[in-house]
Amino acid sequence: MYSQLAREILISTESNKTEMLEFCRQQYADNNVQLRYIQEFEDHYDSHKTIWWYTRDTFLYRLLNKALREQDIDVLYSLRYFIRHLHLQLKDFHSKQTSTNTTIENEKLITVYRGQLIKNEEFERKIRHNLGGFLSVTNFLSTTIDKQLATVFAGYGGEDDTQSILFQIDINRSVKKFPYANISEESVFGEEEGEILFTMGSVFRILSIQPIDTNMWYIHLKLTGEEDIELMNLIEYMKGGLDEFTPEIHLARLLFEMAQYSKAIKFLNMAMQDSQLMEDFIV
Repeated sequence: MYSQLAREILISTESNKTEMLEFCRQQYADNNVQLRYIQEFEDHYDSHKTIWWYTRDTFLYRLLNKALREQDIDVLYSLRYFIRHLHLQLKDFHSKQTSTNTTIENEKLITVYRGQLIKNEEFERKIRHNLGGFLSVTNFLSTTIDKQLATVFAGYGGEDDTQSILFQIDINRSVKKFPYANISEESVFGEEEGEILFTMGSVFRILSIQPIDTNMWYIHLKLTGEEDIELMNLIEYMKGGLDEFTPEIHLARLLFEMAQYSKAIKFLNMAMQDSQLMEDFIV
């Protein structure tokens, strides 16, 4: 559940575009192509185009997804300006689409699919031995309404150290805890993929695990929400005290729980630069 807690902290953190782009330029100092994209972002970006920028294979997509895979809080903190906008645009689209029948079908249950290769160790630990449990995703999760397309992305057999997985995800339209939206009209890929994007930190319940054959697994998931009391109690416990102190303090706490002690100390030092916070401690 760390990714959901990280999202809550990051989207509540003050940030600005200039600070983020300075970091991005440092990362791509020797890459003229990406530097041109960074300049384009600086000159033309507005928050209504966040999803479009996310679906482009440029510096933002690469930095953000690498940091999410590796749970690199340092980089995610530097990208918090964009993360906040992406989450909020998904939330806005989700609200509009679930109140109409224009983009997401006007049905109580929506089914989407995702195909991917997963390392054997991760599959055994997070999925195969976790039937009935929760599966929390660290990234912004891309899915499709096209089962055949998802099967292609799953590969077939993969390498010796990976498993081909086809996920079926059922979504009850009443679930609002984890925003998702059909982004086909905003994506650079257009409507061909029928892409449904979930916000980072979304949590799913594993309903069933079945081998399709010797080369692929079929995993049935359900998006969890407010109706899942066990999940809500766990989330509220982990969010305890989130409204107190600064986001940097909470990131330090999260990093301590993840055993990333040197990074935790870094964020504590950042928090100590807040004069108002230090006055509150002294009082």
